[in-house]
Amino acid sequence: MHESFDLNIRRLVAAINAFEGLAVIGGCAGHPDPQPDQWPEGAWYVMFIVQQTDQGWFALEFLAWAINNDYRRGGHQVLLSPIAPPPYLNEIGQSLQFVIEGSAGANATVLATWLNRLRAECYVAPWSGQVTNGTTGRSVRGILQGG
Repeated sequence: MHESFDLNIRRLVAAINAFEGLAVIGGCAGHPDPQPDQWPEGAWYVMFIVQQTDQGWFALEFLAWAINNDYRRGGHQVLLSPIAPPPYLNEIGQSLQFVIEGSAGANATVLATWLNRLRAECYVAPWSGQVTNGTTGRSVRGILQGG
């Protein structure tokens, strides 16, 4: 699936899709001689939708903090924003999308690597009642305490 996206954003597409509840639906890696529907070289975007589930909203909240606060404060020209076409063009309640945009030479692959590391080290998905070792019905605190 990721092969349908421009090479420079494929790792970022995979990093976003790795979050349960998020699905990339479009993107552009920038082009030296852009056509009307393409972004110029040095700029890129990845657009995604969020499932209206705890998993989707937790993932969106994490990305909003990670990108708009931590990553931008590091001097990177990257922003996560909501977008929506006019509601009369779509089903109301179904047209909200999100876009991560990079400019001024921001590197989508560097962002992807950083997001993958953060997801592995810091992201806590909502409790689903099941832990990766197959146990169910126990609290996280109880599991961590050996209970």
